[in-house]
Amino acid sequence: MGLPWFRFYTEWADDPKVQMLSEPLQRRLAMLFCYQGQGWLAGASEEELSFKLRISLDELEKTRVAFQKQGFIGDSWLLVNWEKRQKPSDISTPRVHRHRQKKHETVSETVVKQCETKSETNETVLEERRGEEIRVEQNRLEQKRKEAARSTGKRSGSLASISSIFSSSSSPTATLRHFPTTVAGLLAANYAFSNKAPCKDCGVEIDWWLTPKGGQLPMNAGSAVVHMETCTQELRKAN
Repeated sequence: MGLPWFRFYTEWADDPKVQMLSEPLQRRLAMLFCYQGQGWLAGASEEELSFKLRISLDELEKTRVAFQKQGFIGDSWLLVNWEKRQKPSDISTPRVHRHRQKKHETVSETVVKQCETKSETNETVLEERRGEEIRVEQNRLEQKRKEAARSTGKRSGSLASISSIFSSSSSPTATLRHFPTTVAGLLAANYAFSNKAPCKDCGVEIDWWLTPKGGQLPMNAGSAVVHMETCTQELRKAN
């Protein structure tokens, strides 16, 4: 496996074996370092090495003799003691990859935790705000019911008290602009199903929905029709 770099020791400048070489031979020795670091030198032929060093085969043979004499190479062109002076740990690619992967995982985990904490905080704030809106709306509706009960002599909680929330129009939903006409429309408009309970006036089981502001609205079961429009008691009173 090739190395992207190799250890080049400062002793080169004062090593007698190196400095006894001519400058062209010193250059060729440095080139051998590079080629062995690349992992190319082990399988190189004489012709290939001659071309790489830009010298003739005769000059290559003279170079071999000089390097063997100084103990830089043995029977082959491979440098002596290369493994002792080049550490396997110098191949940093896997190590750097592991470090970056660990750092990425740590950052990702931190970001996820921060997002989860922020989301939980936002959900808590929204839930508290929604709860407060529901309480305010329920108090307002309860007050309306009491006022309607006092004015009509009806018991609190009947559809009569709820209908007083709307205008005196013949249709309770007439005052609600763009009121949904389907259950899917109710859900899309942020209405939320609450529970089922019998109408206190006519006894028919109806659906109770929470309005976007937290109020309660009676609907015919499984539909988006306000129950006051079809309640037999309400219709009888209206006539």
